[in-house]
Amino acid sequence: MTLIFPRDMVSAESWYSADFRLQRSQEISRTSGGQIQARDLAPSYWRATFLSVPLEYRDAIALRMDFETLGGALRPFNAATLGVSAPAQWSGEDLSTVTVAEISADRTGLRLDGLPAGFELTAGDYLTVSKSGATELHGLARGGIADGAGLSPLIHVVPKLRPVVSVGDSVALQPPFAEMLLEPGTLASTRHSAAHWQVSFEAVQVLR
Repeated sequence: MTLIFPRDMVSAESWYSADFRLQRSQEISRTSGGQIQARDLAPSYWRATFLSVPLEYRDAIALRMDFETLGGALRPFNAATLGVSAPAQWSGEDLSTVTVAEISADRTGLRLDGLPAGFELTAGDYLTVSKSGATELHGLARGGIADGAGLSPLIHVVPKLRPVVSVGDSVALQPPFAEMLLEPGTLASTRHSAAHWQVSFEAVQVLR
């Protein structure tokens, strides 16, 4: 069987934890008057830590070997935000036609089109903006309810939208995901009990 990269390598497995954390590259300095100044040195990105549920030994080895096909950090994979695999208020509505309708001037907010009428997005939901092979994962800091035409109010997202994101781009809400690379040296299997092992790894988001 030919393996495809990137591919979803986590949704079909069972995980004890799958933690996504936003990483910021920033510098802090002081003025001659003692005031603190901060600035971004690079775009923010997501870092994820995965830990599997306890597995029988051969199942743990099989899971680890699947991740070994990535060649460490050489090949990317898609990782879904498993703890938040859909909007909190989702109850089976079709979310396959959602797009970016508007972007705020400071690129910290956007409006979505193509939502079901009256659909509610809430703080803590995630979304993925996709275009030309690039994926941008964002968390919602503020939510809102779509109007009768399926257009959301302006919703605040983190991190801020990079220039690659534009009006008309496709949006995935169920499930949201990020393209990631394994952190070298973090893929491991550890004994949980006499008969069970757990597989763990860390990964960082690919920014294209």
